[in-house]
Amino acid sequence: MEIFEQYISYVSEHGRKPATVAAFCKIAGIKETEFYKQYASLSVLEDHIWQTWTEQIIQTVTSTEAYSTYSVREKYLAFCFGFTQQLLSVRSFVTWRFSGFRLKDVYVFHRFKNTVKEHFNALINEGVGSGEIPSRFGIHRIYADAAWMHLLTLIKFWVNDTSDSFEKTDEFIEKSVNFQMDLITRNGVDSGAELGKFIFQQIWK
Repeated sequence: MEIFEQYISYVSEHGRKPATVAAFCKIAGIKETEFYKQYASLSVLEDHIWQTWTEQIIQTVTSTEAYSTYSVREKYLAFCFGFTQQLLSVRSFVTWRFSGFRLKDVYVFHRFKNTVKEHFNALINEGVGSGEIPSRFGIHRIYADAAWMHLLTLIKFWVNDTSDSFEKTDEFIEKSVNFQMDLITRNGVDSGAELGKFIFQQIWK
């Protein structure tokens, strides 16, 4: 079992991260020198875990036969649906990380963030090149940051979702992605109103 798999297993079982690298290495049955050859800290290890998952999701989504025919909107949707599907097998770990998660906690996600932004920058550049997304005097360069924040919100929503087969998460993905894409491709008032109504109903139902 690889180090990051042992870390996921420990956190999922205990609902907390190991107190120290030394404590984790003792549990995992490895030497600290072996750990530090790969990771500088437990936070760096976790960052690598999320980066690896994201790379696997991108590979899975982009390798489908139909992917090359998708619009940027459809590729964005495919990524989000693929992301939540991939995380099902490690839901306990994800729930631990995102329960009580605040924006100040984003510091642990460096490689993860960069991988996500690189993927969306590529999608955005593709959209600008095809005319699907207006360049708008360079404003399109900040869209990847918005996609990153959206992904964090999506994960948080999914963690709190108790609906059957996570149907509410699927609905959130459709409405929020369409809203974002409408904002950068055309008038977003209609989809914004639809998203606002959905969120209001979930909070005040």
